[in-house]
Amino acid sequence: MTTSVLVKHIESALALGLIPSAILLSEFSLALPGVVSPKENLQIVLSSAKALLANHEHRRARQFYLEALKARAKIDSSDIDITSTAEIRFQIYKCHIGVGEERDALTVLSAIPVSQRTIEMTMAIGKLYSKFNVRTKAVECFKQVLQACPLALNVVLELVQLGEDMEPHFDMNLGLARDQIQWLKTWARGHRAASKKNYSDAVNEFVAIKEKTPGSISAAVSPHVLMHLADWQWKQGHLPGSRVAFEQARRADMLNMDKMDIYAHVLVAQGREADLNVLCAELMGTDNRRVEAWLALARYYQLLCENSLDEHQAMRHAKQGLVFVDKAATLNKSHAEVHMVKGTLLLALDSPREASAHFREAYSTSRDFSPYQGLVSCYIAESRLTEALAVAKDAQQHMPLNPRALTLLGVVLKRYANGSSKARRLFDRALVLRSDCMDAVFALFDLELDEENFDAAIKLLQPHLNHSRVDYVHRRLGDAHLLNQNVDMALKHYHLALSVNPEYEPAKEGIAAAMKALHSSTADVNDHDHAQTPDLDGSPSFDPMGGDELGSPGM
Repeated sequence: MTTSVLVKHIESALALGLIPSAILLSEFSLALPGVVSPKENLQIVLSSAKALLANHEHRRARQFYLEALKARAKIDSSDIDITSTAEIRFQIYKCHIGVGEERDALTVLSAIPVSQRTIEMTMAIGKLYSKFNVRTKAVECFKQVLQACPLALNVVLELVQLGEDMEPHFDMNLGLARDQIQWLKTWARGHRAASKKNYSDAVNEFVAIKEKTPGSISAAVSPHVLMHLADWQWKQGHLPGSRVAFEQARRADMLNMDKMDIYAHVLVAQGREADLNVLCAELMGTDNRRVEAWLALARYYQLLCENSLDEHQAMRHAKQGLVFVDKAATLNKSHAEVHMVKGTLLLALDSPREASAHFREAYSTSRDFSPYQGLVSCYIAESRLTEALAVAKDAQQHMPLNPRALTLLGVVLKRYANGSSKARRLFDRALVLRSDCMDAVFALFDLELDEENFDAAIKLLQPHLNHSRVDYVHRRLGDAHLLNQNVDMALKHYHLALSVNPEYEPAKEGIAAAMKALHSSTADVNDHDHAQTPDLDGSPSFDPMGGDELGSPGM
């Protein structure tokens, strides 16, 4: 059997999806006796590398491609029947990306002369330039791609995120109808607003797109539009709107995996354990090779950890969540949510220093609010207020219109002597921007409790029962009523919390504390009747569990 025949059989096995057979045949072809020419040897090595890459054995494949690169250099470069040096380098790039070696991948691609790069290569190097903040070169690469394919919308998105105004691009002669051009311009405006962290305008633009789209959601509204609506509302702190948009996105395309890890985060924040359990099962059934599926599982165990008052059980849940995060990292360790979830779980395990390293990594990948919040949580846990304040100020400067960023700064300032008044002003500003931002609502609620303004705290939180975890809000209202010595109302809210979540331990503890206060009050009355001396200093003995100063439950 000649070498060329062997190569054909390897290629045939690959084409038929018989990857193990292709790998085994490649190994045998390299070991078979006989003299082969340099060109034939190169073909065998390339086929072996291709088979290994198809089997996701990136490091092994890279070794063969490096060998092929050396072999190719010994053959006439004008021989067009053989894979070019540029193409071999591109395959080496894929191997580096497969194991998360992005800087090495950039080095390999940069070695390909511009004149020899395909559009796919240009796009790949542009994304790497963008990741490493080489803005000018990234923009240049993406514009070259757009010249070849003017409606490459993912490229338009890359340019928007780099600060380019892409609305004029759609005024080119693209052969589109006027309403289609306007739709695309609105879409570009929405993404541009989001790139500037102006999520309010971004949401408004995409709501306009949604309202202009005819037909039913399942048939007409793009899951892309719905998912970004959901994501941006989440970043604003608008949990109900975010969850509704995610639910609509799921109905539009049940098999879509994009941003489903964010959806899991929203469900954690709302304490929707049953819904999150269902989502995890659906995602794992759809594609267990996607990072989003494993991160949703990790978020599920984060929620179990948060709901557990038994310290040992909570630790077990957090550690199990870390197992799933580590699995997600093997699939895509550069994914920002991998580091966000790991940082959150490590913080739950009382490892703030280790957690902060992951929040910083998430920040380097995605400069959104959540990494800032995670870092501030870590610094506060370590009593490093100076660093916490610096991070919170940076968040507010980068996202001046984000109510959650304003709240974060207020949370840190409140910890300083005489900082409560400044914190209150920031919380009030945040609620002006977004009246249902639960981070700000809970932060101001806690401040009112600290200052013993119990009626104001109750009035503030009461309208938000459907904006966050219903059981959690009822429990906090119960705490406030108990501090306000209104035991009957406290018991009512604790029981309402249990009607929503029968296993909610904080509500059970609240009932026990309320009953203790009630019995204490009864005893005081009996003493009064017996001794005829009023007790003016009586107060409940319960000190309710404080809320999370950094926002609503579920970081």
